Amino acid sequence: MENFSNTILTTTTKAMLRQEERGYICKDYLHQQHKFDANNMTGALHRRVLNGNNRRNMIDWYYQVADFCHLNYETLEVATSYLDRFIATETGSKALTDSDYFQLAGMTSLYTAVKIYEVEVMDLAILSKLSHGLYSEEEIERTEMEILTALQWRVNPPTALAFVRRFLHIIPSYAAKTTTSNSTSTSTSTMNDTIYNLSQIQTELSLRDNRLLTVRNSTIAFASLMNSLESISCLDRQTIELIGCHISNITSIDCCSKYFMDIKSLLHSNIDQGCYDSSECHTNIQSHSAGSSVKDSTTKSYSKQSLSQGSSPRSHSYVHII
Repeated sequence: MENFSNTILTTTTKAMLRQEERGYICKDYLHQQHKFDANNMTGALHRRVLNGNNRRNMIDWYYQVADFCHLNYETLEVATSYLDRFIATETGSKALTDSDYFQLAGMTSLYTAVKIYEVEVMDLAILSKLSHGLYSEEEIERTEMEILTALQWRVNPPTALAFVRRFLHIIPSYAAKTTTSNSTSTSTSTMNDTIYNLSQIQTELSLRDNRLLTVRNSTIAFASLMNSLESISCLDRQTIELIGCHISNITSIDCCSKYFMDIKSLLHSNIDQGCYDSSECHTNIQSHSAGSSVKDSTTKSYSKQSLSQGSSPRSHSYVHII
């Protein structure tokens, strides 16, 4: 039965990897030189106004709306995928030189993701009001069709958090016999919750890191998971390496490569060096002492709610378009 479950897990994960490869890879539109045949793109590089700050501000706005409307943060990852991939197309490249169009595309990407992934749809009238009337309901609907057409209706990206969930399923088979330093059996579910929460923080923070724009979600998930595994002491180095090798075999991602190590470092630095405002959040990842539980291996102290519980990297009490 266990072998059958492992086969299903591997098959599902590989299907997600194929989906990611075939339709959901993003180009670095912030830096690459776009060469489209359309006449209206002549000299566009000289008129470029979009930069990394615009993108980060839009994602921060996503979090504001998510908090205000009680949206699932994973929906924001989907919306960001729509926006990034759209701007990398010929149609969406207009946003490179038109900040108003970028904002419209950003709002519409979130609207579309909410429509597909949330229980309740955002009211177009409310969305228009959030822009202070800058964009009409008709403009948002028209832009939605432009985005869907440009993306060839690829609206179900395998998110980094979805990959984390798949990868987590292999941990029990390696860690079932793992014990804490006081020889008390570790609760696998508690350990997985801890690892998942740590990985979730890293995947959410990765959204606004422009250095990770072209990194595949599977790689971000894998690197986040390895960072999380290494932060708790109930798993020894050999077990962590076995887990890493197993995921590497499934994903064909070399977890020993310099590229992978660099991604791990970037994800960890996002927590340590400023994607969270230090006045709002302090995350201390440490090995726990003898006799402590897995739950205690991560100490999170927030003056507001933690990211995984509902607050955003830059939380605000109001919502408005940037």
